[in-house]
Amino acid sequence: MWGGVWLGLGSILGTGVFVSIGTATQGAGVIIAITIGALVAVCNGLNSAQLAASHPVSGGSYEYGYRYLNPWFGFTAGWLFLLAKSASAATAALGLAYYLEDLGINLSPRLTAPIGVIIMTFLVFWGIKRS
Repeated sequence: MWGGVWLGLGSILGTGVFVSIGTATQGAGVIIAITIGALVAVCNGLNSAQLAASHPVSGGSYEYGYRYLNPWFGFTAGWLFLLAKSASAATAALGLAYYLEDLGINLSPRLTAPIGVIIMTFLVFWGIKRS
């Protein structure tokens, strides 16, 4: 249970706060965008909490869709979760590339971001195998 909570918080904080806001400050409407994002995150969190309280099974949105609606919804929910986390990781990697560029490491962000994803994937995989 707590693994999913930390994964969600890491995605929200890692990309939403540290990367997206830094990029969004270049344009107008940052406060409005943050407010809308916060409202969507609160609704998502409350919805997930209500589902988890009424149907205490592991598997999250995949399991809820599969068991309580139909298998197609579960399949779709699982893939959308995977795509959302992949987009979050890609955004964080691109943010890392731009931070390195600001530090004077002048590599192409299009080269640095995939290398960052590969290194982080290896570290996570290695950590999972060890644990």
